[in-house]
Amino acid sequence: MSRIAFFIFNSLRTPVILMTALAGEMARLHGFESGAIDYVAKPVRPRDVVRRIEHVLSAAHVSASAPTAQAESAPPEALPS
Repeated sequence: MSRIAFFIFNSLRTPVILMTALAGEMARLHGFESGAIDYVAKPVRPRDVVRRIEHVLSAAHVSASAPTAQAESAPPEALPS
């Protein structure tokens, strides 16, 4: 995983939906262990993807009122360039 992706997943708590051609169980587990909120394997149905995005955004909106202290206190050098 790239340094920027690791920072996004673990520091900012940005909701991430992985969309990939890898449909195997191990790939899904790795995606969730990496911090993904959802995992969509191709081929996808556009309506399903829209509903998943809406669900993630509504959950993120609820938790947005309490941002993580870790993201707020991240030193400038920890931010991706």
